[in-house]
Amino acid sequence: MPPPSKKPSLETGGGEQGLLRRSDLTSAGDDSDLPSVNLWVGNLGSDTTESDLMGIFAKYGALESVSTYPSRNYAFVNFKHLDDAKAAKEALQGPT
Repeated sequence: MPPPSKKPSLETGGGEQGLLRRSDLTSAGDDSDLPSVNLWVGNLGSDTTESDLMGIFAKYGALESVSTYPSRNYAFVNFKHLDDAKAAKEALQGPT
C-alpha cells in the first residue's frame, strides 16, 4: 500500500476537495455499525492539523474535541451530539 498522501481528496457526492476520502472515516469503537459521537479519521497526511479537521467537521455540529496522531496518520473527531456525528459521517462517507 502506498504511503498516505499529504492531502488526500474528499470523495463525496459533490466532488469536494479536502483532507478525507470516503473509506477513511468510521465510528470509533469495536463495532463501526453502532452510532458514536467519536469518529475515527484515517489516511491523513502527517501535516494535517486539528484546525484542518475542525474546519471540515465543525459545519456538521458542535465539536467536543479533535485529537490528531500525525505519526500514525489518523485522528479522532469527537462531537457533542450523536446526530451531528451521524450527519458528518453520512455526508463525508456516504450512507452505509
